[in-house]
Formats: sequence, structure tokens, C-alpha cells
Amino acid sequence: MNLQDQIADELASKMQSEIDFQILSDMLVELGWVKIFVRYSPPQRSWDKVKQWAEDNCQGNHQEHNGIWVFEDQKDANWFALKWL
Repeated sequence: MNLQDQIADELASKMQSEIDFQILSDMLVELGWVKIFVRYSPPQRSWDKVKQWAEDNCQGNHQEHNGIWVFEDQKDANWFALKWL
């Protein structure tokens, strides 16, 4: 496999991951979860800091992928939005 094929495979894998999470998050929203989009700017904040805050403070389940967050608990989503948006 040449470099071009490796790059194409990596991009295809990332694209599939994005599609899978979109489908999953849309299904969760249908079940009552809350979706929040975070436009992240690396110089201003660290994703690790945001993720750690969510781990430490959210009572219900939550998922994140490339700035798209879904929260099982509306209260968690509200606190997250107040903190990070």
C-alpha cells in the first residue's frame, strides 16, 4: 500500500466515524437526549479540560465526537452549555 492509499484509508475511516456518530447522536436525541455543538478553538481551551469537566460534573451518560456532545440528562446539558458555550 502506498502513501496515497494510506491517506485515503485514514480519511475514509475518519469519515465513517463521523457518519456513525451522527447517526448515533440523532438516535439518542430521538430518545430524549440533548445535543450541543461546541465550536472549539485550540488556543483558547483544551479538549482534555472540557472532557474532564464533563466526566467530573455530569450525572448522566454523555458522548462526544469532534465538538458534538450528547447528554442523557437535560440538567447536565444545561450546566455544560453554561460552562463551555
